[in-house]
Amino acid sequence: MHYPDKGLLPDSGSYNSIVQTEPQVDGFLSWLRSFKHSNSFVGVLCARTDGLRIFIAVDDFAVFIPWAEATASAERGWLATTVRVKTSAVPSLTLVFNLDDDAADDLFRSAIPALPRRAPHRRLWWGTSMQAGWAVSLAVAVSAGLIGWLIWRVK
Repeated sequence: MHYPDKGLLPDSGSYNSIVQTEPQVDGFLSWLRSFKHSNSFVGVLCARTDGLRIFIAVDDFAVFIPWAEATASAERGWLATTVRVKTSAVPSLTLVFNLDDDAADDLFRSAIPALPRRAPHRRLWWGTSMQAGWAVSLAVAVSAGLIGWLIWRVK
């Protein structure tokens, strides 16, 4: 393994993230092969000044990537913050993290320049009851509309 796990980082906060892998694609055949490597997971991220720990509970898998062996970039996305990390050991694979603004600011402060603050801070919808409430309300409204339309069509 290129980046063995160093265990829990008690001096760091832990944050949930949607973790995606993006392999480098150079032509049609590598594009086809990339499908077996394209994955999305829910991961737990921790970081400190020397590196980033990624834990994927589904696979009971964890790695520790030293900042000295990684390049990171970030942007404020519409929903939350997106951070892209490439490592020197596996340069053909990019790790993409989607996470709350505050979590990204805390985790990646040692690896990337500070991003502009925005108000209100964006959060992934699982962590905000207000956004989850809007999603549930929208789902109920769409379902009620479809059921009403079906009842009207049957008559």
